[in-house]
Amino acid sequence: MPYSLLLNSHTMKILAKQLILATATATCLAASAQLSEREQAYLAQKGEIVFVSQPRHAPFEFLHKKQVSGMNVELVQWMAADLGFKARFEVAPLTEAMEMLRKGEADAMTSLFHSSEREAEFEFTQSLKTTPVCLYVRSDRTDIESIYGLEGKRVAIMGSGRALEVLQQHDISTEIKFVPTTEECVELVLSGKSDAMIGNELVTQHHLYDTGEGGLRVVGEPLFTARLCMAVAEGNRDLLSILEKGIASAQKSGTLYKIQAKWLGSEYSRHALPLKTILVYTAIAASAVALALLTILAWNRKLQHTVAERTRQFAESEERLRQIFENSPDAVFVLDPEGHILSANSSACALVKMEKQDLLKKSVYDLVPAPFHGEVTDNMHKWFSGELKQCEGVSMDSAGTVRPIEMTGTLQNLGGRTVLQLHARDIALRKEAEDKIHAARQIAEDAKEMAENASQAKSEFLANMSHEIRTPLNGIVGMAQLLADTPLTSEQQNCVDTVLQSTSGLLNIINHVLDISKIEAGQMDVHPSSIDLRELCDNLYYMFQPLAERTGIQLSFACQESVPPYVVGDEGLIDQILVNLVGNALKFTHHGSVTLNIECPRKTPAGAEIYFQVIDTGIGIAKEKQATVFEKFIQADGSTKRLYGGTGLGLAISKQLVELMGGKIGLISSPGKGSTFYFNLTLPQSDLASIPRETEREKAKTVNRPGIRVMLVEDNQVNQKVAIAILRKAGCEVVAVDNGQDAIQRIRQQPFDVVLMDCQMPVMDGFEATAHIRRMRKPLCDIPIIAITAHAMKDDKQKCIEHGMDDYIAKPVGRQALVDIINKHTA
Repeated sequence: MPYSLLLNSHTMKILAKQLILATATATCLAASAQLSEREQAYLAQKGEIVFVSQPRHAPFEFLHKKQVSGMNVELVQWMAADLGFKARFEVAPLTEAMEMLRKGEADAMTSLFHSSEREAEFEFTQSLKTTPVCLYVRSDRTDIESIYGLEGKRVAIMGSGRALEVLQQHDISTEIKFVPTTEECVELVLSGKSDAMIGNELVTQHHLYDTGEGGLRVVGEPLFTARLCMAVAEGNRDLLSILEKGIASAQKSGTLYKIQAKWLGSEYSRHALPLKTILVYTAIAASAVALALLTILAWNRKLQHTVAERTRQFAESEERLRQIFENSPDAVFVLDPEGHILSANSSACALVKMEKQDLLKKSVYDLVPAPFHGEVTDNMHKWFSGELKQCEGVSMDSAGTVRPIEMTGTLQNLGGRTVLQLHARDIALRKEAEDKIHAARQIAEDAKEMAENASQAKSEFLANMSHEIRTPLNGIVGMAQLLADTPLTSEQQNCVDTVLQSTSGLLNIINHVLDISKIEAGQMDVHPSSIDLRELCDNLYYMFQPLAERTGIQLSFACQESVPPYVVGDEGLIDQILVNLVGNALKFTHHGSVTLNIECPRKTPAGAEIYFQVIDTGIGIAKEKQATVFEKFIQADGSTKRLYGGTGLGLAISKQLVELMGGKIGLISSPGKGSTFYFNLTLPQSDLASIPRETEREKAKTVNRPGIRVMLVEDNQVNQKVAIAILRKAGCEVVAVDNGQDAIQRIRQQPFDVVLMDCQMPVMDGFEATAHIRRMRKPLCDIPIIAITAHAMKDDKQKCIEHGMDDYIAKPVGRQALVDIINKHTA
């Protein structure tokens, strides 16, 4: 058949295919994309869709003679006609355009390059175009030929954080300048103010073509590929679905590719060529067939050369792989499913101390001790089933030495057969290190346990010592108080005062030791309440005034006007700190004055910053000693312990209590010039007044209801005698018993208003007796029970409450404290 007839036949086939394609395209154009009822309702409600476009983003969108134009603008216009909605265009730079979308001033952006960061704020349609982002330099620059030539250079980037990420990923340090438009980028490079620019290839090439600029060139490979999409605000799924259907309709009909070809040129479009163009190209192709036939022989010759070259490269590659296998530091075995060793490298031979020809006659079972064979069988099954990737085991060399190994396995195909390539590594040194680490951890845990046991033993010792000391001390204090109420000579009164002062000092020492123990055990809690700092200041003044008068020290306490009327804090802890500081100041001041000053330098949303100062004119503290005065059992000078006494715990307790409440404590002092101890606390302000506290001068010396019937349960005869005397003098009727069992019998025989219950007694202790009482019928079960015990730790009080007691008072019991607690529960 003549060649011309062949060409005509081929052409007819092409014409037939084009006719079918044209018919299908016409069908797509005849029926626009079908919108759902929800989407139609959305368009009806909106009335018009507002698109925002960038004024200088050619060829995608730009402003020309006050009209928005460009590839994406034309596409939106076609979609509006196709889907039947009205589109209005606004113009704004990229940053402002995105802000309009965020605020709802626009419904969609005609174009926005996709990025993972923008996904948090915007919804993107499918990609309309993917374009490379390239590196441009001035044509006369020869020092930058790739991205690595940018080290230390100035680079202009057209609005893309992705470009900066690429530079950082390649560890390239540059001076970056972000600019909003391609025009500015190009100008910076041409003027020499920037050494290079990173920009979108389509946008940049379009600008260079329009302006006639020829002074830039692309260097290196594209840095990344950008996806151009339309975008809507996050959550606007209805509009996103409408745009997606519009784009799909444009793709089906071929309109999208025509628009892209119009604005981008055939080089960048994916448009199926028109029928006329196809015919022209077909004729040209037919003419070229003859030329192709003439080149076949030359191509075959070149192909033979290529095959030979590829064969050589394959052989070299195979040799490299063999060298890698052979020289691997890991012992590498190739095993079949039965465990036979098909291949092994030099490291494998060294691990098992065998020559390779001997090793290849063995199986994996020969390389492990007999007790491990079952484990090997299980592992082989897991390796070949793909369940196992890595595990630990053991290997045995030819001398019988067993060592731990770590194995990593991968399945390979060898000549159509599945084999296991097993990498083994000697981990004896690692195991030894792990054993040492484990031993070290065990030692640390044992040491921690010993420390905890020691701390527990210390706490138990302190609690027991406190109990044993408080019990006889209770008798001393009680008898001294009773003696003080009797007619005494001046000498006798001095003796009684000395006894009371000594017992007070002893009790103070015991309380300090217990406070330190509570703080270290984390048992000291903050109990916030509304505080009147002025009332607190007045009460402290009345407490210390008698001592100041006896020693001739001028005492002044002041709460400044800046201090709020009421604040929220732990009044007990603040009072304890100030008692320690003022007591110390009076102890170490022989003449002059002691001043307490409370002020509020500023108020913040967190609360009022309260500043406490205790200022004295005493002996002072040397600068080198000031850092240690807040440590336990430390005083500024060892000789002061002999001269002034004390445990050296008051300041340590004060420091820990201040820090417990979130404050700081410090001092300013000079030897012979006195000291200023200060601390600050941030306390919330309160509108509620604190509950007024009774002062010592206001407290009742007797019970509010004379004739109250009290049962005292106490096994210590001295303490029993003291308590009976105090209670009768306070106006109570008292019945005393020696243990809990007697207390239960007495309660059944006669009524009582309150029970004072010791906790630690023979026959039946206070806890068991309380439980029995609480199980009695009413009203016996409701009688107030107050624990009166020498156990003074925080847990002791909680234990009493949990066992059904109503309140708690620690020995030694002061007369006034006993009267107050009875009044509280018999009101």
